Amino acid sequence: MDISTLTPRNAFVNLEHPGTGEELGLVFEMRSRHSDEVQKVTRDYDARNQPKRGRGKEPSLLEKRAHSRDLILASVVGWTWTDPKLVFDGEQPAYTYDTLKKWLKDYPWMVEFFSRAFLEDENFFENSGNSSLTP
Repeated sequence: MDISTLTPRNAFVNLEHPGTGEELGLVFEMRSRHSDEVQKVTRDYDARNQPKRGRGKEPSLLEKRAHSRDLILASVVGWTWTDPKLVFDGEQPAYTYDTLKKWLKDYPWMVEFFSRAFLEDENFFENSGNSSLTP
């Protein structure tokens, strides 16, 4: 195996029901946490909080939650509705950054779902064997 070939790829993650784990039929394309777009969010967060940390303080819980949402927003590239019966408010809206941002605000369970998928590096490398990914 050539280590230089071990580079992350985008993952396709099927949204799961928060109570049952059942795949719902809405597949999100996500960038790796190692991507430039996601790393920029982390660098900006660290830069904003460096002065606070220099005084021995940590970011507030609200700031940490906002950072988690920002990481997810930077990670998600788009979505595809794969179940014609699955709808949101009676329709299948096209992906927009603003729609995802509103969903993450209104449905905290989605933040938890994406955070789990986002932190699992095996989701973003070939031959992961993860059943929640689609080719």
